[in-house]
Amino acid sequence: MKFILPVLISLAACTAALADITLVRDGKAQAVIIVPEGLSKNVQRPASQLTSAGMGVPLAAVELADYLQKVSGVRPVIATETQNGVEAVSRIYIGHCKANADLAVQPEEFVVRTMGDDLHIRGGDVAPGGQICQGTLYGVYDFIERELGVRWLFPSEHGEVVPRRSTITIPDLDRREQPRIEKRKVRNQAVTREDTFAPVLKQWGVAVEAWKAAQGPEATGAWFRRMRLGARIEIEGGHAYAGWWEKYGKEHPSGSRSSPTARARSSQCASACANRTPHCGMKSRGCASPSSRPIRASAWPRSRRMMAARTNGACAPPAAHSIPPMRRSY
Repeated sequence: MKFILPVLISLAACTAALADITLVRDGKAQAVIIVPEGLSKNVQRPASQLTSAGMGVPLAAVELADYLQKVSGVRPVIATETQNGVEAVSRIYIGHCKANADLAVQPEEFVVRTMGDDLHIRGGDVAPGGQICQGTLYGVYDFIERELGVRWLFPSEHGEVVPRRSTITIPDLDRREQPRIEKRKVRNQAVTREDTFAPVLKQWGVAVEAWKAAQGPEATGAWFRRMRLGARIEIEGGHAYAGWWEKYGKEHPSGSRSSPTARARSSQCASACANRTPHCGMKSRGCASPSSRPIRASAWPRSRRMMAARTNGACAPPAAHSIPPMRRSY
């Protein structure tokens, strides 16, 4: 019996430590959102005004408050750590608050953890070299999806699914995650090629400006953020050999095919192939006929070799094997 009592006391303490936390009870807020000092003015602004670089933490706090209100009908107060007159059963610490100081994170990594009656969400918001990233914001979006049950299926409010409930209770949480891909981006072709889509819109009877408003950054930006598109490294990419002649021409005068003359020849070749001309009269300069052999790309990086395995009747890049391999910038 002497041993049973201490064990029961220990179990009771553990159970209390792992107890659920109620953020909203019967339509009344039980928690307050806490942000670092100096952000009190920013968190009074709407989310649409907090999209610039460096605004990840206030945006995270405002987004969390917005979605707690959408789910429960009540919006929690947002305050700083030292703000007086704010009473609540629980606190939700967002970003680099002093209460989150022990939660070490890597760039874009986030931690969602309950401790006692409080919830802590912190992310890595700065990458090496000072690049701004959005770890804290990703942590909040992760919480909104997994604990509140919100779904963002496609851009605009029509793609948003928000379950309703008057009481929001969360279990004990302790997770740490980071996007696996270091840079994630979607190129919005719906608004970047006006010369391509404008004629189609005219046939449909849709005004170009109306299309841009529906498909442009203001309409899709929030959805892209919620899909965790972002980066913790800065890399550049493209699908053209722009600048190669200027960079490699002197070192490889006979091997480079990126000169202005070669580009003109490639254009003629591409035009001939597009018009289904079997032979454009320039086979010796790299234009492939439908029976062409695979491109010799052994000197290319593996990723480019995978993309250009065979010509399949299209024009092959001139003397691909002689082009210097790309160098990674990280």
